[in-house]
Parts: sequence; structure tokens; C-alpha cells
Amino acid sequence: MSDLAVSVIVPCHDAARTLPRLLAALRAQTIDPDRFEVLLAGSGLGDQDGARVVAAPADSGPALKRNLAAAEARAPVLAFTDADCVPEPDWLERGLAAFSADVAVVQGRTLPPPGEEPGPLTHWIVVAEDHGLYETCNIFYTRTLFQSLGGFSERFYERYGLPFGEDADLGWRARRAGAGVRFEPEALVRHPVAPIGLRAHLRAQWLGRGFPQLARDLPELREAFLYRRLFLSPRSARFAAAVAGLALARRFPPAVLLALPYARVLAKEPRPDVALLTDATLAAALAYGSVRAGRPVI
Repeated sequence: MSDLAVSVIVPCHDAARTLPRLLAALRAQTIDPDRFEVLLAGSGLGDQDGARVVAAPADSGPALKRNLAAAEARAPVLAFTDADCVPEPDWLERGLAAFSADVAVVQGRTLPPPGEEPGPLTHWIVVAEDHGLYETCNIFYTRTLFQSLGGFSERFYERYGLPFGEDADLGWRARRAGAGVRFEPEALVRHPVAPIGLRAHLRAQWLGRGFPQLARDLPELREAFLYRRLFLSPRSARFAAAVAGLALARRFPPAVLLALPYARVLAKEPRPDVALLTDATLAAALAYGSVRAGRPVI
């Protein structure tokens, strides 16, 4: 009988630079090495220092890669993280300890490494609480539940060509199936703050066009994630108010006051030009997506 407690699943794409840090962090876990296995799903990975490599098409998205690896997993719990993440040494120990008879999904906390601060043109992920998106940079599922749900849906990657939405979709399908979900802040993963170019940054903002569709498919997000059930965030609400205020000011000059909250936010930005372009691109993406989905998210 296997003593494995957890299978760590990592989708890989262009991960040669970051994988060594991840694998070193997994070797440093506080639980016995015989109690967990590591499965890397991708193409062209070669030998990876004790990790099991699961072949996946080079052009496939993370949903398919995770599903392929999960099909090969042998442990009763599946722990998901990403190739650019660095789990804390007690990540697996804390995550496993959070399960109970009533809990089949455990989401951990994700923060930047100490001393790293997000900047105007950086990629980063912060998950400080259960806000309804169930990001797979740090989440655990029982294998039984994962299999019963059919794993991650691949339709999102087919629709957008980038990772988006499949993690929230699986999390809410689990909750709808009656699975208990627990947020465990002590199960901590560090997601580095990585510099990106302006083009890649704006492409990520344009991906926001998927939120109206996601809110249509998962109406629970109106309460769990959206700001006042309509806005993507307080910042997007301020930007929308500023646009409305400036548009109305021609006929009703005092309406320009609606732009003040956003102006204050913009004044604190180290790169106001980049911030304005970012917010405008995201607003356009949300407007486009709202029309396509027939559900408004601003």
C-alpha cells in the first residue's frame, strides 16, 4: 500500500528558468519525501531531478496539462502550484493538515517574496483570502472530488488563448457539488514579482474581457468577488466614474468632480501614464466582454 499523501502537480510552459527554484523548494518540504510526489506536465522537459514528467502538447494550456498529470497521480490529495512559484517549506504540511471530513478543497495564501513589490510593469499574484477565484498557484483538492468533477475545463483556454477562468470554474463547481472549502493562510506560496513588457502587460489587461462571461457562468462571483456586484474592483469603479464625470461635464460642469477619486489614485502612481493606459485598456476590455456576454461588469 502506498504511503503517498499528496501529489504536487505543476503545468510547465517555457519554465526552464524558474523550475529549479520550485523543485528546490519542494525538496525542502517539512513532510517526509516518501509522502509526496511531483508531477510536471509539459513538453521538452527532460529529466527533472526526481519529478515525474507527464508529456503534454506544446500548444496546450494549463488546464489540459493539469488534467493529464492528475490522471497519473497516485496520492489521495492533489496539490496544485505553478512553475514560477516558490512554496514555503511547510506548504504541504499545512495544506494537508487543513483537510477534514467536511473539507475537500483547501486554498492557501499567495504573496510576493519578502522585499519584492509589484510595480507598473510587473506580473504578480496575491491571494490573501478566499475571494472566489480559487487560483491554482496554491490550491489542494481531494483526488476523489477532482475526478468526480471531471477536472479543469479546457474551454477557457480555447476561447481566450491564455490561462483564464478554469480555476474559478472548478472551485465553484466543487462548491455547488457540496464540497467544503477552507482557506488556510499558513499554507503559503510565494509568487515572484516578474517584470514584463508593455505589450504583454496590456495583453493581460485585455484578458479582462473574460470577466463578464465568467460572471454570467458563475453568478456567485457577483457577491464573492465583484465590487458592489457590478465593478471588477474599487479602482475600476473610480475609473468609470471619472469617464462618466468628464463626459457629463460639458453640459453639467460640476460632474467633473466625479473624476476626483480616480485623479487622487493616479497621482500616487509612479508611472501615471502606464497606469492610465492600463485602466483604459481594462475598461475597454470589460465593455467589450459585457456586450458579448450580455452581462455587465465595469
